[in-house]
Amino acid sequence: MKHQRKIPLVVAAAAVAALALAGCSSGATGSSSGKAVAITGVMPLQENPYFKSMCLGAKASAKEHDVNLTWTGVASADTADLLNAFNAASISKPAGMLLDPFDPVAFVQPVKALMASGTNVIAVDNALAQHVDVTNVGTDGYEAAKEAAGQLGKLLDGKGTVAILGANPTGSSAVARTKGFIEGLKSFPDVTVLPTQYEGLDSAKAADIVSGLIQSTPGLKAVYSVADTGGSGAASAIKAAGKTGDILNVTFDAGPELVSGLKAGTFDALIAQNPYQMGYQAVEILAAKARGEGKASYPQHTEVGFKWITRDNVDDPDVASYLYASSC
Repeated sequence: MKHQRKIPLVVAAAAVAALALAGCSSGATGSSSGKAVAITGVMPLQENPYFKSMCLGAKASAKEHDVNLTWTGVASADTADLLNAFNAASISKPAGMLLDPFDPVAFVQPVKALMASGTNVIAVDNALAQHVDVTNVGTDGYEAAKEAAGQLGKLLDGKGTVAILGANPTGSSAVARTKGFIEGLKSFPDVTVLPTQYEGLDSAKAADIVSGLIQSTPGLKAVYSVADTGGSGAASAIKAAGKTGDILNVTFDAGPELVSGLKAGTFDALIAQNPYQMGYQAVEILAAKARGEGKASYPQHTEVGFKWITRDNVDDPDVASYLYASSC
């Protein structure tokens, strides 16, 4: 069991100072009348294109719904760092907060307490271990991974050995993307699935794992990654081994580097989420709740969809909204 670490006041104060430097605000310019609503986004991996896209969606929604949006977070995926940022952002008591809880257990009690204090909270991307927030706005990772398995199974003509690179064993999204993929490949009895290995959101570690698998598994035909770090590491290892095109490389996410890699042939398919819509819809719901205009209750999960992207459809107009941004 993981234990939540209490954050001393001096640490919280330091975190507030750090957030003042790292955060950005977006003023309300929408058409709705009345006082602007204060909403804060607290995210890990701030420089990742995934969260840049989420930020853009949140800003667009803030302009439309009279929201003063503050977008903060940390550069890492470390739970303690993100808890510090969460606690610091909570001090101002915003009307709403959207949060990506990379550790779904550690954030249950903090979110529950913040909700009880009057701040509505929406978990985006990863869902909390308990439904103590308004809703989880994100992608059904299980179904997206299951579809990816079906598509990859066809590309492999129903046979071969597949490696899975997990991000971590606790994050709800990463776990769902692993389970759904394994379930989807059950439709292909001649496909062998290797035990999942975890790269910890570290592309260098992912490259080392895949390099080892290429050497130890002569029949390796594909690598599937639940996050962009795994996919990038796999691409490096496959290229270094001279196996580009021989070992298929499929990953979640669709940042600029991955899209370029897809076009260049170092990736064979991307499973894109829609972080822009996650940010947009979360802010929209929180603004409505703050004004007493929202629903009495929301479903535990609010789906934003996903897209299977290959070189054949990457330039299609209906795919453009799923490609991640490089800045916000």
